[in-house]
Amino acid sequence: MILVLLLAGILLYQFVSRATTNISEALAEEVLEQQRDVAELLHQYSAVSLSLSEYQRSPSNTQRDLVVAALKNVSSQLEIMRSNYSFERLDGAANAHAYVKPVIEDVNQWVTLGIGYYDEDQDYILELASQRLADRINTLRSIAQNTDQTAQSLISEQRGEISSFRDSLLTLLLSFAVLMSLIIFLLIRQRNLQAQITRTQQMQSQSVIEAESRGRRKAEIALSESANIQRKILDAVPENIVMIDSKGKIVTANKQWRDLAHSRNQTVIDGGIGTSFNKVYDLLIDEGLEGRQELLDNINFAKEHGTELRSKEYMLGQAEARQWIEISALPFISEEERHTLLVHRNVTERKHLEARDRKLIADMAHVSRLSSAGELATGLAHELNQPLTAISHNCHAALTDVMTNIPSNHDLVETLEDTYRIAQRAGNIIRSMRRFTRKEADVRIPTDINHLIEETIRLTRPEAREKGVAVSLVLLENVPKIEIDPVQIQQVLVNLERNSVEAMSALTSETKNLTITTALTDKNELCISVEDTGPGLSKEVENTLFSTFQTTKNDSMGLGLAISRSIVEAHGGKLWVDKNTKAGVTFRFTLPLSIESN
Repeated sequence: MILVLLLAGILLYQFVSRATTNISEALAEEVLEQQRDVAELLHQYSAVSLSLSEYQRSPSNTQRDLVVAALKNVSSQLEIMRSNYSFERLDGAANAHAYVKPVIEDVNQWVTLGIGYYDEDQDYILELASQRLADRINTLRSIAQNTDQTAQSLISEQRGEISSFRDSLLTLLLSFAVLMSLIIFLLIRQRNLQAQITRTQQMQSQSVIEAESRGRRKAEIALSESANIQRKILDAVPENIVMIDSKGKIVTANKQWRDLAHSRNQTVIDGGIGTSFNKVYDLLIDEGLEGRQELLDNINFAKEHGTELRSKEYMLGQAEARQWIEISALPFISEEERHTLLVHRNVTERKHLEARDRKLIADMAHVSRLSSAGELATGLAHELNQPLTAISHNCHAALTDVMTNIPSNHDLVETLEDTYRIAQRAGNIIRSMRRFTRKEADVRIPTDINHLIEETIRLTRPEAREKGVAVSLVLLENVPKIEIDPVQIQQVLVNLERNSVEAMSALTSETKNLTITTALTDKNELCISVEDTGPGLSKEVENTLFSTFQTTKNDSMGLGLAISRSIVEAHGGKLWVDKNTKAGVTFRFTLPLSIESN
């Protein structure tokens, strides 16, 4: 057997050696053929150029015939020259062919037919043809040189690869011979070992059968104990667990599921084991509950397609008694049948805790932003106080200078006085803001509230006029002075008035009225009302109107009404809003009276 294989290997090696030698010789012949073609083309091309040069120096019919003959030789060489060879790198012939053919065609046409208004034997035509040939001769020589280099390199590479292939084949055959020898040795060794193993197996067969019988009995006992342990483990798990087979029937359920099912529907016995899960589901969860159908569809999809459902939460019930249910479905194969393990838990308490935590975090963030706003207000107050003081001083100086001139400019004096009063008011607001953010004691003085309201209207009337809002005052006469911080109360009035003006600015109706009213209450308080005819308030906005950072305007921080309520309450009063009978709302706030004699 070994001798046959070795002989076959030797014959195969000889056959491959002859085949590779023939391939190498064929390659060399093909390379040499391309070299000859390119060299012959270069020779014929040079002959055309030489004969054309001779024809230029001594024009005669004989020389002209030599040029025509040389052109025919080149054309014949182009026709018989092959442009495709076995190797992709043998492209010299194709390049030379493509490079020379258009030149020869042009020169042949010029020297036989002429061009344009020139005959074929004129000096211009001959000069143009010579120049056309000379432009390509160097490149053609370069192509021929590259063809020779590529041919030599290709022959060398192919010979090296063929030699390497022969050496590899010889090594492979030697390795194959060694391997076959080893296989034959192992076969003989295996035959001897097989006989020994057969004798040993005959002696051990009886003991193996006895051991299998004992092991089977132990396995049955262990399986029974394992089933009991699994049931106890499932009963110990706090979640509700139920197993469903491929037909949709409940196979097993833990104690928590059985108790839950029985508590919700007394007709469900033992958790519905042996009953369709969909039927038990219909008995446990009422129809029409939000999320009921989505939950059932996802459970059935996981059961039918064998896909895992990872801890997905569903909301069941209405808003008054809403519950959150978390469901996980894990498909698995048991006894060549697909089952689905369904884990059900009520996470309503957790969702409530999460919602409370989110609200707590939001409240903490509001407090943090409010604190940052206070620090920002303190910084702004400090930075703005000095330029406002400078504006007041400059206005006062300019006013004094203008009034010394006689006659004085009445309009300029009035403008400077308004500027001075506005700068003074801005400075008072800044100082009040600094006291408010630093929690300093308020500076409260007896104040005429009607006069304060009139000053406030002077500030907001231009904006109201621009937005088409009519402002009217209904002020109680002989109102006693009250002890307040006039700057802070003026802030409250300005905020309420501007809110009303902005609310009415988007209305298309012509009725845009803002009315400010003062009145006394039976609790020894003064009530100030700011009434508008705007669009009113929605129920959602009304519930959070005075909360911090709550606003209906895109460019507002939501602090105005919250700060206003804080100011009013710090003065011992109250701030609230009432809906009007026809349109709009009325903001009201009260201030305790402090009667001062005039």
